[in-house]
Amino acid sequence: IAQLPAAQTSLFPSPAVNTLHVQVPGGITGRWATITDLAGQVVARPALRQGSIDVSNLSTGLYLLNVETSTGNRTVRFTKQ
Repeated sequence: IAQLPAAQTSLFPSPAVNTLHVQVPGGITGRWATITDLAGQVVARPALRQGSIDVSNLSTGLYLLNVETSTGNRTVRFTKQ
């Protein structure tokens, strides 16, 4: 599975408080996302609901979000406030 440039992925708002919205060219094909901390530990596998992810249970900090798209996986960094 190819890793695609993060520049083609749009996350908002930044920083996220309760909900993170994800937009990628070609759309998201997976039903789940993977969120890891910067140490590489998986901290959540939230459901993707129409391009939105509930991040309200995460602690404040920096995270990596991985989503499956029609053209490969995308991993982007986001901040949780």
